[in-house]
Amino acid sequence: MTEKAYQMDPATGRLRPDAAVAADLTGDGPPATVPGLLVRGLLARAAADAGPIALLSCDNLPSNGKRLHGLVTQALEYAGTPGAVVDWVRGNVTFPGTMVDRIVPATTTETLAAAQRALGVADLAAVAAEPYRQWVIEDAFPAGRPAWERAGAVLTDDAGSWERLKLRALNGVHSALAYLGALAGRETIAEALALPGMAAMLRRFVAEDVAGSFVPPEGVSVVEYGDSVLERFANAAIRHRTIQVAMDGSQKLPQRVLHTLIDRRASGASPRWGALVLAAWMRFVQGETDAGQPLPLDDPLAERIRKALAAGRDTPRVWSTPSSA
Repeated sequence: MTEKAYQMDPATGRLRPDAAVAADLTGDGPPATVPGLLVRGLLARAAADAGPIALLSCDNLPSNGKRLHGLVTQALEYAGTPGAVVDWVRGNVTFPGTMVDRIVPATTTETLAAAQRALGVADLAAVAAEPYRQWVIEDAFPAGRPAWERAGAVLTDDAGSWERLKLRALNGVHSALAYLGALAGRETIAEALALPGMAAMLRRFVAEDVAGSFVPPEGVSVVEYGDSVLERFANAAIRHRTIQVAMDGSQKLPQRVLHTLIDRRASGASPRWGALVLAAWMRFVQGETDAGQPLPLDDPLAERIRKALAAGRDTPRVWSTPSSA
């Protein structure tokens, strides 16, 4: 699921279900939302006393296991679930956190055509992906698990440092390229990275802002990881569109960029490159490229953003202080 699919207030962590989720949780019709499917599945498992299970979140969010746990707990409460069932879930269900890292652009007609040429048959579920892959998993499975480490997965007690590495040094850079690239009229991430000075700026963003904002996994260099990220983003065969990456900025930027800014400022630093990324988003939501071409605003808070823009000033306010002379 994406950030918005969790339907939880990012400030309070409380569930804010829309009409579809509310109907799934309080009605008896076939569930159509992910929270509804999860709750119905757990209710059925508890009724059958089918044994313990782990719900493994692979969503691109910080503390995704804890978030999923909170979502399920609050959804059960919202649904008026009997206490005995809630106790069964508490004693039999775990929510391991994960970090999944692989670039997978949205499927296009070109993707489907390439798959048909390669396979000789039509595959309407085909996706394109880069060669790189990484999967970090918290090892908390009450009924056992496959030996994923044999395929290269990293099993750990806490995926937090790995997810911060990815969210800040990969996803934050991705967002920077998306907004700056879209404003410059570049269609793909690889084209945005090829803009003059872009790669050098992003290396400074990682080295000067991101690297000092958190403690990375043991033995991992944030700067070296950032360099590898830029190599992956330069892959022109992965036509990841800047507009796709730019979607849902109000939901993505807190984890990807704002936490970097907050943590660096808390340590007394001035994260100028992260501020540039935030400024690029502010320009992006105004709806035009630097050349005056229209840009879409695909965001769950689009209406609030448009109202704020309409009520705001056309130009930044300039602050000055009197000289001491």
